[in-house]
Amino acid sequence: MFLTNQDSDAVIGAVYEMLVHEKPLLDQCEGPGYRCDSISVEMDGKEHGCFVYIAEHSHIDDELLPHCWYKNIVLMGAEFHRLPDYYLDTIHQVNAAKDPNDEEHEKHYDLIDQMKIINLER
Repeated sequence: MFLTNQDSDAVIGAVYEMLVHEKPLLDQCEGPGYRCDSISVEMDGKEHGCFVYIAEHSHIDDELLPHCWYKNIVLMGAEFHRLPDYYLDTIHQVNAAKDPNDEEHEKHYDLIDQMKIINLER
């Protein structure tokens, strides 16, 4: 795991519970260029064993922009989990590009539409 050695640095996120047989599908979705590391997360005064996906340095390109559908899914997840406003603002400020694969673009925006319905029912 990449550590900054700065006590003030933190990562904001959500912890999910999943079944062991579901992890290979998640590994496949993350794709190449990511490694899975084990970490310990403190929640409600208890330590929990978790895993995180971390981009390999060889696959990081600061010139690339995330696809707009990806940015929207991240933003919706952050809103769903009521993450801090400053964090939401940071996500809003990220530049994004349309996925050149129209089929992937449409597929992910269909997912976003389903997520909107779930959020409305919440």
